[in-house]
Amino acid sequence: MHEFGHTLGLMHEHQHPEASIPWDKEKTYALYRQNFGWSKAEVDKNVLPLTRDANRTYAPYDRHSVMHYKVSNTYTVGDWEQAENSHISAADIASVRRIYP
Repeated sequence: MHEFGHTLGLMHEHQHPEASIPWDKEKTYALYRQNFGWSKAEVDKNVLPLTRDANRTYAPYDRHSVMHYKVSNTYTVGDWEQAENSHISAADIASVRRIYP
């Protein structure tokens, strides 16, 4: 479902500028390097928050989006975590409807 969301034009929700996920960047870089062989640049591009872009339109942050990666409190500061979302959310549906009226 996540990859299909990309096909429809949806972006990673965990990278939403308003997500406010308290990432422990060094642990996140180490995790993705160890598990997937990703460089810091790949983690920055696919995992960590993106800066707000004036050329993009943003819906409110949706923690329940199928486009949100699972986030373990192992690589966040404090006790912040997010389970994997395997179903599309109401906000995902609304976003796709905006893209394809």
